[in-house]
Amino acid sequence: KHIYTDSLASMSLIIKILLSPGNLLQCKHLDQLTQIRHALERRAKAGVATHLHKAKSHVGVTGNEQADKHAQHATEGDAC
Repeated sequence: KHIYTDSLASMSLIIKILLSPGNLLQCKHLDQLTQIRHALERRAKAGVATHLHKAKSHVGVTGNEQADKHAQHATEGDAC
């Protein structure tokens, strides 16, 4: 399975939670990242590979700018 995102920050945090979760103990997104880690680990144990891909941002796509504003608002402040 493949997961595509235009958020390099999200990809970075997912990789960090997989490789060195202890470094994210103060991250405000720790609960969500832990859930993602557990889901990816369950998939791996079931023999399902998961590939993360960086997609181009959707500049000019109807509604995307509003979605980006909401996402930015949700992640304001420091990344972790």
